[in-house]
Amino acid sequence: MDPVVTIDLKKPFNEMINLLASIDNAKPKPVQSITQAIVVVCGQEKVVLKDKANKVFDIKDVKSSKILKFELGPIWEVDTAGVLQTAEDCPITEWKMCDDATCLTPSTELWHKITDDALTIDINDGIPLENKFLVAITSGKAMGAQPLKILVCGQEKVSVVSTAT
Repeated sequence: MDPVVTIDLKKPFNEMINLLASIDNAKPKPVQSITQAIVVVCGQEKVVLKDKANKVFDIKDVKSSKILKFELGPIWEVDTAGVLQTAEDCPITEWKMCDDATCLTPSTELWHKITDDALTIDINDGIPLENKFLVAITSGKAMGAQPLKILVCGQEKVSVVSTAT
């Protein structure tokens, strides 16, 4: 008989479990062994902001041919306080730009791109005032969102008001 432990990977779980193995008909007497194991199903971790003052959250610039680049990895961290797992068990694996804090509506604007853990912003055409959320997501789908405001001058319109008499 091969023992099987079944773990539901759809529900976050983070516990120390005891596994008991026994052979009741062993000679000269029954044999038992207990093993402890930590079982981690990601999702109970929290994503916390460690750099609230990072300039990525309040971008003001003037349109130009340059590309702004921000490394996102150092801005957040995984908080595993109160659980048995480590930050490495359920790391941040994804970043998104969204229209809302719960990231139900991912941003579709073409002026930004996230590759690996870097955000690049093309300011060649200017960007009217935008309020977005930058979101870090762990392998267990725990999320941390932070408001982001961007304004890159260059799309405003100037008009002349006639004062003819």
